[in-house]
Amino acid sequence: MAAWPVLVWAVVVNIMFCLFVRKEDPDPVETVVKGFFVSLWAGLSEELTFRWLFFFLGIVGAKITNFFFFGFLGLGIPAWFQNHVMGPIVNFVTFGHLEHYIFNPAGWAVGASMIATNAFFRDGHDYQGIFGWLNSWCVGMFLFWIMFTYGLPAAIVIHFLYNFLIDLTSASMALVTRRRTYAW
Repeated sequence: MAAWPVLVWAVVVNIMFCLFVRKEDPDPVETVVKGFFVSLWAGLSEELTFRWLFFFLGIVGAKITNFFFFGFLGLGIPAWFQNHVMGPIVNFVTFGHLEHYIFNPAGWAVGASMIATNAFFRDGHDYQGIFGWLNSWCVGMFLFWIMFTYGLPAAIVIHFLYNFLIDLTSASMALVTRRRTYAW
């Protein structure tokens, strides 16, 4: 139930894209079949990679980086930057819904890792243009919230559903807006 806004977002934005941007109609059956497997792969691999592996490695990396940038003197630049610049900005942009994680009581490196890992996730979607780049950042932060709130399996399922709904919408729109050409 917590994921319905982002799933509705996927459908509505994709309908707009299909109506105003898409130049050709894809084959609906191929779109659904291929989309199922690609969505399944993306849901599993991206969530396990970004929301689990890179996230936990990022915590360690942030701590090590902080040590080398004057953290050993108690003046860690990365920790200061997370707590006073990047953390507040991301907290504002996410309307405070991730505040407990951005400014985690267990340490600043949790929030720093989440932000850095999500930036890496976002940059993996550069091929989608500026809208896809921004959208993937927002959806990535939402998936972090889902993971922290409901667990990694929930994030995997929602990521799969998000991608697959986009493919289902594309296939449906191709059927509805199919352009027919007649040889006279």
